This record gives sequence, structure tokens and C-alpha cells, in this order.
Amino acid sequence: MKKLLSDWWFNTLTSHFLIYNTCWEDPAIDRSLLQMDASSDIFMITSAGDNAFDYLLDDVHSIHSVDLNPYQNDLCELKKAFYITDQVDRLQDLFITGKSKNAINYLSSVKEVLSNSTYAYWKQNIHWFMNDRGFYEHSLSGRFAQLLRLLLHQKGIYEHVIELIHMKGEENRRDFYRTKIYPQLWSGFGQRIWKNEWVLSLAGVPSNQLKGTSGLNRYMKEVIENVFVRQGAQENYFWRLYIEGKYNTQVCPNYLKTEYASQIRAKVNRIKLSTTSTYSALKNSAHTYSHFILLDHMDWFIDKNPKALEQLWRGIIKRAKPGAKILFRSVYPTLDKFPEIVQDHCTLLPIDENYLDMNDRVNTYQRTFLAQVNV
Repeated sequence: MKKLLSDWWFNTLTSHFLIYNTCWEDPAIDRSLLQMDASSDIFMITSAGDNAFDYLLDDVHSIHSVDLNPYQNDLCELKKAFYITDQVDRLQDLFITGKSKNAINYLSSVKEVLSNSTYAYWKQNIHWFMNDRGFYEHSLSGRFAQLLRLLLHQKGIYEHVIELIHMKGEENRRDFYRTKIYPQLWSGFGQRIWKNEWVLSLAGVPSNQLKGTSGLNRYMKEVIENVFVRQGAQENYFWRLYIEGKYNTQVCPNYLKTEYASQIRAKVNRIKLSTTSTYSALKNSAHTYSHFILLDHMDWFIDKNPKALEQLWRGIIKRAKPGAKILFRSVYPTLDKFPEIVQDHCTLLPIDENYLDMNDRVNTYQRTFLAQVNV
């Protein structure tokens, strides 16, 4: 009964609400691993759309961005509309802080290039940008971020975390974290938040991902120490958004930076959005792809629907160009739970785990896989 309720809760949330208000995969890692160029045709999952714009900076030939949740594509389409209409300043005003008193006027200014459904969605929800909470406290991941900040405030360590973000020197950060933050953070509810299926559903984490990670508290302790102590989080726009509730002009995704605006604007129509399942998109596509960027999508099927997972992989192999690369993240450290077709038709390419530990600014996935379709 508990599993049924948990699955119902997760499916209800992820099908009826905007889940992600930002992408939770580091595009700098993707671009480094995939080495995309002007010949690259990308098949990807939209999420919040941020990373699609980032890949344009590699001058890729095309991007087919797919999401089953229509609200994720509505978010990406809104961002794309400001580029199409050459209004990057308005895009920045909306999405750097997530707040703007001019949001209604901005939406009206891009109405002509939005689909009817996307315009209707944002007309209903444009107030998210105009209240005190702002856009980044809305969506399911925004609710999770609110809970995280509440936890830090209640434990009296929020200001310590802000100080740690700006602290120079790994040893200084380690000493400060161990004495000022660690004892409070990892006591009481701080230990339970990472194991609560109902809470993590807000972050778009399915229950089988929790089961796939043994010792989740231990793992998250390693993640936090990697990001905030070893790497240093001053330039980390992913975690800083969730802790501070906004970006700033220096620490934000590339699509919000003025220095990249002209490049993205010139290529933005290379992004095509589709609201459907990944399998249906592949099945109905007449194109082949050189790169597949699939986030943690595979984990949503493992142990729940292995038949659909195999079907998806068959679709990938069918639509893959010779030597195509497939990037995906997982809480599972090996391919043991993946269908045999993966190892029959693909070769896993090596990735330096130390490189990921020190450079992946998100750092929350146990394993990053890079597979290449056999020629």
C-alpha cells in the first residue's frame, strides 16, 4: 500500500505540475564529454531548457528537445521566444532573479511567437514572477528548494552556508564546514530529508532511485563535501540558486549571460521542441542523431517498467548515426539493470571519476555513463 501511495503521489506531481525550474545537469560536463560540433544532431530531454541553449554554443546542427511534461516545454519555449524576438534584456530581467514587475508586459511582447497552449499556460502563471516569492520558489523543485532553505534557517546555519560559498581555500572551507555546519546539518530532519520519498518527489526523484542508492545519507554527505568544500561553490549557479533563491549576473546559466546572447540568438531556431515520450519521439522521427543526452531518464524505468526501457533503447539504436554517443546519468553504478541490447550494440567509453568529482557542479548522480553505438 505504501508503495502504491508513493507511486501515485510521484506520478500525480510529475504529470500535473512544472517539475524543474532549472536544469540539474552540468552542461559544461556534457560539452566536454561529447565534443559536439557543427555536424552534431542532438536528441535530448528538455527539463527546464537551459542546457539546450548551452549546446548551441558548440554550433551544433540541430537539437530535438523532448519532454512528456508539457509545462517543461512551455518553459523552454518562453525562453526561446525572447531570443527569437531579440529581447534578451527582458529574458534576463525575468530569469536572473525570477522576479519582475514588468512580467505581464514581457509576456505580451512575445505572444505572437508562442504557441497558443504555451501562451495560455504563462498567462495563467505569469504572477509567479511578480510576487515576493518569485519564479524560483514555484514548480516542484522550487518547493524543494524552499524546504532546503527552511531547514538551513531552522538549524541556524544559513548564514554559515553563505559564508562557506564565498570562502577561499579548500582547507579553510573544510575546517569551517566541519565545525560550523556539519554537526547541525546532519542531525535530526537533516538526516531524513534525503530518504523521504514524499519530499524528494518534489525534486523529481522517483522512488526506485532511492532504492538504487545504498547509504543515501553517506552519499549525500560526500556530494555536499565535494561541491562546497573541495570544488568551492562560489561559481556554482546550480546549488546557489537553491540556497539563495536567485541567480546573479555573474553566476547564472550561459543563456542568461550577455556575452553569449548573440551566438544563441543566431542559432536558437535550431532547437525543435516536442511534447511526447522519448520513445514516441524516436519512433515517429525521420531523423538520425549523433548525440543523445538523456539525463537520468533510464532510472525512471528500472525495476518499474523494464519492457519500456528495452523498447526505448531499441528506439535509440534505430535512430543513432554510426558511432553516436549517448550520455546518461544514474544512481546505479553499473549496467546490470539495463537491457542486454545496451551492451550488445554499444561500448562504454571511460570517464575519469576524479574529473567529475572536481568539475561536475551538480555532482548528485552516482554514475555518469557515456556510451558509443558500435559502427
